[in-house]
Amino acid sequence: MRDTAVDWEKLAKDNAYWAVLTEDRFRDKLDDAALDAFFASGEENVGGFLRLFSTTFPDVASPFETVIDFGCGAGRLLIPMARLSGAAYGIDIAPTMRELAAENAERRGVGVECVDTPEALVRRGVRADWVNSYIVLQHIEPRRGYFLINDLLQCVKPGGFATLHIPVFKTSDRTDYLNDRVRYFRNDSYYSETVYIDRDKYDHPDIQMFDYDANTVLALFHKNEMTDVRIVHDGASTGIHAYFFVGRRGR
Repeated sequence: MRDTAVDWEKLAKDNAYWAVLTEDRFRDKLDDAALDAFFASGEENVGGFLRLFSTTFPDVASPFETVIDFGCGAGRLLIPMARLSGAAYGIDIAPTMRELAAENAERRGVGVECVDTPEALVRRGVRADWVNSYIVLQHIEPRRGYFLINDLLQCVKPGGFATLHIPVFKTSDRTDYLNDRVRYFRNDSYYSETVYIDRDKYDHPDIQMFDYDANTVLALFHKNEMTDVRIVHDGASTGIHAYFFVGRRGR
C-alpha cells in the first residue's frame, strides 16, 4: 500500500492551497485576493452542506457544540465550521497542513485543534454533533479508507450527523474498447487512477483517485447505529460520480 502520508506532506510543503483545490489561481504563493477566494469557497461549501442536511433533517440547526472536519487541509472548511460551533477539530495526515489550518484559523479569529487521525479523537472520547469530509476520501485507498470512515462515525454523538463525500463510480469515456452498452465503471479497491501527475519529476507525488463500494459504506453507517441515511449525488459533471452519505445516529 502506497504511503500517501509522505505524498501529502510533500504536496503541503510545495503547494498546500493548490493541493486542496487544484486550480491554477491557488498555485505557489497566494496574494490576498487569491486567499480570500480560497476561504470564500469554503464558506460557500459549508453553507451548502447545512442546506443539504437541514432539508433532509429539518430539526437540525447551528450552532453546534462540537464539529469535526476530516482532511481539513489549510482550514478551508474547518474555519467556517468552527464559527458555527463551540469546539472544532480538524484532521489531516500532513503536519504542514495541520500547522497551516491552525495558523489560518487564529488569523481569522477562531479556535481549532488539529490532529493526525480520527483514531486520535476516538481514543480521547471526542463526540461531535457534525462530522464532515469533502473531496478527501477520494484520495485514500479504500482498504484504508473504510477504517477511517468507521472511526469518523464513532465520533458522531447520539442525535449527531455525518456528511461524508464518497466517490462510487465513473462515467465511462473508454468507448474505443468498451462495449457501447457500458456507460459506467467502478474501480475496485486495489486500483487507482492518478491525476495531476508529472512523470518528468521522479519525486513528484501523485494525487490519486479511488472509488468506494457503496454497500460497504452503508454497512459501516449501520454498524455505527446511523440507520437514518440519505445518499445525494454531489451534482458534479466531471464523470467522477461521488455522493454525500448523510447519516444521523440514533438518540
